[in-house]
Amino acid sequence: MCIRDSAASMIPSKMGFRPGTLVTLDNALKMLMVKSPNDIAVTIAEGISGSVPAFADEMNAYAAKIGLHESHFANPNGLPDPNHWSSARDMAMIARALILQFPEEHDLFNIGQLQFGGKLIPNHNGLLGRYDGVDGMKTGYTLSLIHI
Repeated sequence: MCIRDSAASMIPSKMGFRPGTLVTLDNALKMLMVKSPNDIAVTIAEGISGSVPAFADEMNAYAAKIGLHESHFANPNGLPDPNHWSSARDMAMIARALILQFPEEHDLFNIGQLQFGGKLIPNHNGLLGRYDGVDGMKTGYTLSLIHI
């Protein structure tokens, strides 16, 4: 996959690749699971579906297929958008679906750190490796505002 200008312009957290840089899907997924970089999430979306809106449409179709009722996706990185929301229940259902439908990929969710150049980047999930059975299904953080 090729890093496009749209991906490179994402706000941090990001890997910071220059536009035109080629990244394999395997490496992109590893970066996504450890650091949750917004530029890589957009690169994956554009590489798979051609655009962020097309990828979001596919995310929403998959969400409906697995029975999510409290989510609507507008982007692949979870950055704030009025049309993007989810619940802890739906995130758990996504994690369960990934484990059941792609068991061969489970190692992606247990990467404690990755090496980027000469630097080690630790996973945001401090529970990895501390307790049996803990995995890293979600990394990163966004400020969420709850409207009641």
